[in-house]
Amino acid sequence: MTLDDALQAALATEHAAVWAWSVLAAEVPAARAPDALDALAAHRAARDALTDLLAGRGAQPVASEPGYAVPAGAPAGVVGRVEQTCAAAYAVVLAQPAEPAVVALAGAALAAAAERGARWTGSTPALPGLPGR
Repeated sequence: MTLDDALQAALATEHAAVWAWSVLAAEVPAARAPDALDALAAHRAARDALTDLLAGRGAQPVASEPGYAVPAGAPAGVVGRVEQTCAAAYAVVLAQPAEPAVVALAGAALAAAAERGARWTGSTPALPGLPGR
């Protein structure tokens, strides 16, 4: 896998996360809505940063799908799956040789996904993005 492949996969994951958080923001209790909207904004910003990064590297950023299946279940469980998927995508980016700006972007995004997941579920894996390790 190349760095651009990993970045494209992370962008595809962010497209799905934006969709999922859009759905979740409408379903969570009113008291949690501001947190959900903050998460949605964070994923939109990450999506836009990856789009700009890929375009700057001369790559055509992967487009969003027309729609995504959002996992069924309680919002906290859905958040856990969405954020773990994002963390895993950024872990793959971090496994590629990359310039410091890409490492900083991917590291910050992985940490943010782990933090959001923990805030909603009450825990996070010891190595976010690396299940089973």
